[in-house]
Amino acid sequence: MATMTYSDQMQRIVRLYQDAGQPWPAAARQIAAWGYEQKLLVPHANAAIKRFAEDIARAMREEYIVDPQGRTVRAKHAARTTIDGEQLTLWSDIRTAEPKHMQMAF
Repeated sequence: MATMTYSDQMQRIVRLYQDAGQPWPAAARQIAAWGYEQKLLVPHANAAIKRFAEDIARAMREEYIVDPQGRTVRAKHAARTTIDGEQLTLWSDIRTAEPKHMQMAF
């Protein structure tokens, strides 16, 4: 038997949703919630961590402070760097960051 593709797996969940007598027509979110509740959809830890990291980065980009001169400035700044061959984006706060970090960020 051939291995199911991801799309095949999702289509199977839709069929199971319908076969279970769930409301139809349905929103994809309804089907996903049902699949999650039935433990047919189990998020992979890496996918969850990636999503949370994206949300955290977005929140840090949206944090602003008022500096002593009364200007609104971003509080958190990202600097791209490579550590042990891995490319990373490191975040720091403008109020406590090392000058080197801020130079890389700008």
